[in-house]
Amino acid sequence: MKRRFFMCLLSAVFVLAFFCSVSNSDVSYAAQTFTLNYPTQEQIKQRYKQLNIDFDKSTSYTENYSITAPYATGNISKSDRQNALNAVNFCRYIAGLPNDVVMTDEYNALAQSASLVLLANGSLSHSPQQPAGMPESLYKTGAEGAGGSNIAKGYTNLARSIVFGYIEDSDKDNISLLGHRRWLLSPSLKAIGFGMTGTYSAAYVKGTKRSETFAGDYVAWPPKNMPIELYKSHSDNYAFSVVLGEDYDEPDISKVTVDISMQNKSWHLTKNSTDISEYLTVNNSNYGGRKCIIFNVGMFSQNDAVTVKINGIYKNGVSAPISYTVNFFSIYHDHSYTSKITKEPTCNTEGEITYTCECGDSYTKSIAKKEHSYTEKKVKDESCTESGLITYTCKYCNDSYSKTIPALGHKFGAYEIIKWPTAESDGIAERICARCGLKEQHRAVLKNPSGTTSSVDSVASDVEPSDSETSDVEPSDSETSDVEINNSEPGDGETSEVIENSSDEVSIEDDETEEVAAEDYDDLYIIEEPDVQEEGSPTESGVPSLVIIIVCIFSTVVLFVIFLLGKKKQ
Repeated sequence: MKRRFFMCLLSAVFVLAFFCSVSNSDVSYAAQTFTLNYPTQEQIKQRYKQLNIDFDKSTSYTENYSITAPYATGNISKSDRQNALNAVNFCRYIAGLPNDVVMTDEYNALAQSASLVLLANGSLSHSPQQPAGMPESLYKTGAEGAGGSNIAKGYTNLARSIVFGYIEDSDKDNISLLGHRRWLLSPSLKAIGFGMTGTYSAAYVKGTKRSETFAGDYVAWPPKNMPIELYKSHSDNYAFSVVLGEDYDEPDISKVTVDISMQNKSWHLTKNSTDISEYLTVNNSNYGGRKCIIFNVGMFSQNDAVTVKINGIYKNGVSAPISYTVNFFSIYHDHSYTSKITKEPTCNTEGEITYTCECGDSYTKSIAKKEHSYTEKKVKDESCTESGLITYTCKYCNDSYSKTIPALGHKFGAYEIIKWPTAESDGIAERICARCGLKEQHRAVLKNPSGTTSSVDSVASDVEPSDSETSDVEPSDSETSDVEINNSEPGDGETSEVIENSSDEVSIEDDETEEVAAEDYDDLYIIEEPDVQEEGSPTESGVPSLVIIIVCIFSTVVLFVIFLLGKKKQ
């Protein structure tokens, strides 16, 4: 009985221990994931002071190197490597990543041997050849180091190669991958090693992986708060990168679009944005992180706030766009800038304004194009028959255009009878344009030709009243004996409008002539014909037609005679 009780108690202990272990395992697993933790600008300034990174120091050696037999790897000071490690962890810190990467002696040795092999060969290669006379063991260590390292040449120290080489990574040979940056900002990076020989350097990055798993959506560079001192480029472009988290599907360049905006500027990038100044690509290879979206629109300045929106990316086939803002600031001090216009804007080109701080830092911003401001000048006056011309010229860029002013049209005065008509012949009425002095003559005819001759002294015919009517009869309300001429002044090519209240009618024959009563001459019509004669005696009525008839008859007779003569000869 006691034995059975003891066995039951022991079983219970094992069961309890099992559940406790499972519970502890779950808690431990939950603690092994992390997301980004972005610091504030003030926190970034404080961390930079604490790390005291020196980008200008010269590399010092604790052991000399040799690139000829007998070969020697040499070694750099611990402070040089620590300076480089601080640069790596600082970049990771502002990106919101864990910034506790450590160095190991093993990785330092691999990186140092790699830098020696590269210097001995005089070229950069992740698969270097064995230099002549180099011991096999040294070469193998150097080749392994080069194959697992970011490699560079031409930098004065390791910290500078980290920030202004590998992290920038935006030259034309690297912008399509940004592989150096992605290795250093990999969420899983935990251990690293550094080596430098002459101007060749290496940072071994394929080392121990972090036990925690990244559970965030993306890692962006430049991050949300970007020190302007780290944002430098030798080629006037600095690529942005966004490495998507594991929950995202692989991005497809045919679907991804990126919109970038700041103040009064914006860019829209698509698969067709292939120029390095406006660039978009996608890379899904594993350079410390897959699913990388890379884009570039040029350089930004201190105090710029740049908003990024990425569309066309998905989680399990469901659209999951990303949006964030990058704020550029200084980690040294609050600059006090004075501004100066260094390029005046025109109507066709943007201008430029330069801001300079007393510390020497400066940046430029564009000034929007000017709007045209036109002044007008009349270069040709309009007349009765010709159009005028006004020219408009921009006072900034001399751009110009012209507009025509319609012709004024003639402004004729009242008709003057210069030859009185009779019952047998027409008279002549003349009017003069008040603007240009053009004289226009028309036929004047009697309203009621009676065979008597009108005279200047007797404008209207004297008609004897019948027994049933007198000459003093007043016109009724609906009837007057006077003819009114419309006060409107016809222009060139226009005909006068006549308002007549008498029983006599004004006729217009097929729009070719118009009979107009002359002002103050009740017994006359003025015949306005289309063909106006200026300052000359008009052709007598009926003469042109008679001449034409005679010419036609004469021509017919001549042709008939010629025809008969020709026939007789036959």
